[in-house]
Amino acid sequence: CDYPEANYDCFGSCLNDSDSDGICDEFEVAGCTDSSACNYAAAATDDDGSCTYAAAGYACDGTCLNDVDGDCICDENEIAGCLDAGACNYNALATDYDGSCVWPTMGYDCAGNCLFDDDDDGVCDQDEVFGCQDDEACNYNPDATDAALCIYPEPYYTCAGECIYDGNSDGICDENEVGGCTDELACNFEPLATYENNSCVYAGAGYGCDGSCLLDTDGDTICDQNEVTGCQDEAACNYDSSATDAGYCDYAYAYFDCDGNCINDADGNGICDEFQGDGDPNCDLALEEVMSALANGEYCGEGTVWVDEWNECIAIPSCFGDLDNDGNRGLEDLLQLLSVFGLSCPAID
Repeated sequence: CDYPEANYDCFGSCLNDSDSDGICDEFEVAGCTDSSACNYAAAATDDDGSCTYAAAGYACDGTCLNDVDGDCICDENEIAGCLDAGACNYNALATDYDGSCVWPTMGYDCAGNCLFDDDDDGVCDQDEVFGCQDDEACNYNPDATDAALCIYPEPYYTCAGECIYDGNSDGICDENEVGGCTDELACNFEPLATYENNSCVYAGAGYGCDGSCLLDTDGDTICDQNEVTGCQDEAACNYDSSATDAGYCDYAYAYFDCDGNCINDADGNGICDEFQGDGDPNCDLALEEVMSALANGEYCGEGTVWVDEWNECIAIPSCFGDLDNDGNRGLEDLLQLLSVFGLSCPAID
């Protein structure tokens, strides 16, 4: 007897082949029968609908079929855009940088608002212009947005340093002018005066501004120019009560008064009793001539000389230049010299 194989008939056909694919149901192998599927099973005889396929542009292992920039994102899936999160046009979905990023101006946000504005004046801190905002100041800056130090001209002056008002054009503003005496030689000289107001006061000749003498050679508090030279001896014939400086004194001869008259002349003959002769007529005549000469001042004693112009005897100076014989060469001597300047000198006999 010849029997068929199990599950087959005598003609070799499957007893059970529900899908008529020539493979007995008992020998069917379920699986993916599509060779293009990622889970294709070559041994599968019966497709069970389990086939899985790679996404478009990808291989079954998840790798891109096309990835020129090697960023693991397939070229066909790339999204061009700005990748910088700090840019105003940042695209979170972008995978490929296209150079389109736009950034805000420094100090501003993307909407154009200031990031820093400490004084809340609507001008960003980085754009502030510091300067003087007072249009009356010399350094006024019309473009200033934030206040700074202002510089003003001195009172009565312009910013160029010129007087606003200067009536006499002396460079000193009228408001600063100070009237006074500008002569340094005047007693009331005013060093701060800027113009002469004709108020100068001067000391008298030979005096200081305090009334003191400029020259007082003998220190008697009488200025040299006011000294009166004269005889100060009341016993002298030429005593001068107004004299302030000692001068030459003229005394009467013995037995005579200042007028040349005998003090004692009992017989009234013009011959002083002290010189009366012994009765000899010749002797009496000689005495009478001598007494007459003495009375007329025609005789000078030792160390003196007769001066016709002055009608008196004067001492011959022992100190050259000390004309008033006071022991000093001073203004009095000069004044005395000037009083006889141009006169001829008397001959000394």
